[in-house]
Amino acid sequence: MMLILHPRIGGPATAAVLANSGWGLIGLGIAIAVLHVAALRFGSVVGLSLALATCVSWNLGLWWNGRRKLVRV
Repeated sequence: MMLILHPRIGGPATAAVLANSGWGLIGLGIAIAVLHVAALRFGSVVGLSLALATCVSWNLGLWWNGRRKLVRV
């Protein structure tokens, strides 16, 4: 991401994107691990479906957690 964004939007904006994308990238890594295990065991269709469900549920959980913190404040 750094190599693509830095020439296009500059250093400070790229740093902000990287600083705020860590939790989302963790979800992507978990989804890739789920894909690896599930595709070998259940086939590609089920593996891809489970990986997509993992990624979507992770990001919905992050969104919900962020909204919950906003409501408290």
